[in-house]
Amino acid sequence: MSVTENLAAMLEAAMVPALPLRRGGRVTAYDGTTLEAIGVAALVGGRADVGPDHQAAEIIGFRDGRALLMGLSPLAGITPGAAVVPASGGADAEVGPGLLGRVIDGLGRPLDGRGPLREVAQRQPLNGNSLAPAARARVTQPLACGVRAIDGLLTLGVGQRVGIMAGT
Repeated sequence: MSVTENLAAMLEAAMVPALPLRRGGRVTAYDGTTLEAIGVAALVGGRADVGPDHQAAEIIGFRDGRALLMGLSPLAGITPGAAVVPASGGADAEVGPGLLGRVIDGLGRPLDGRGPLREVAQRQPLNGNSLAPAARARVTQPLACGVRAIDGLLTLGVGQRVGIMAGT
């Protein structure tokens, strides 16, 4: 190997790959539920860190060149001009056997007082591909949930999608 080839190999090994560009902005308006920020370059559905405490927010839309964000927790201490930095990576969730029997919030943080999540195998994107209704397996086997009113009047099935909603 010549000196030139050796030097070229060392130079190539020393190169650092370009970092992803995250263009942040500043808060221009806040009304208690919705933030407006200028200069934010991110996709709708992406997350951003707001203010000096890096409070989590989701980008929900755009209006007149400003990004609209909604806090993923109560936003406290937000001032005009506070920094808004898009979070790296997409919207995803931790999955694995460590979630069985645990109570978590919408951000995947444990709420049950049993410490951090363990045995979380991987992270999966939240916006996966959905099956066409006709391609899904039929629901043929009942699922006892232990609530007699539901089991008797509103029977659930194994594999059925169920949503539980309540007012505030």
